[in-house]
Amino acid sequence: MMNSLVMLFGGMFVFFIIFTLALYVVAALAEMKALKILGYTNTWFAWIPFLNIYALVEVTGEESADIFGIRISTSVMKFYSLIAFGCTFIPVVGGIASFLINLLCGWWTYKYVYALLDGKTPDDESVIALLSALIGIIQIFKFFSAKPRQNDPNNYIEG
Repeated sequence: MMNSLVMLFGGMFVFFIIFTLALYVVAALAEMKALKILGYTNTWFAWIPFLNIYALVEVTGEESADIFGIRISTSVMKFYSLIAFGCTFIPVVGGIASFLINLLCGWWTYKYVYALLDGKTPDDESVIALLSALIGIIQIFKFFSAKPRQNDPNNYIEG
């Protein structure tokens, strides 16, 4: 009985690791595609935790983010995932602060990136961006469904 439980949990653990790695690879490929479409030079940033968020914020081309009337420099926004991670070490309120930072900054980032990819305004992408900040798998579908634009040398983002 004990051996079968160990095998069951061991198998579940291996499945979880393989599933997580596969999801990570698919997400990185999707983000690379989106960054490439938007003309970002360092598309490999999509593979590195925290650098992937840096690239997404940078590719928006915005100088500041307006999140419910609070203006935040995109120089700070590029590191919002690191800031949120750091908040998790604060007892009691850290988890809530981390969640709110990821939700609000992710919402802003995705609505601007989606607007660039879809040729719409950020307000048009607000709902799907909020859902993406809550449910990470949505961005994979959005990024993979993005269509390449015609090359525009004036819209090239240095990375």
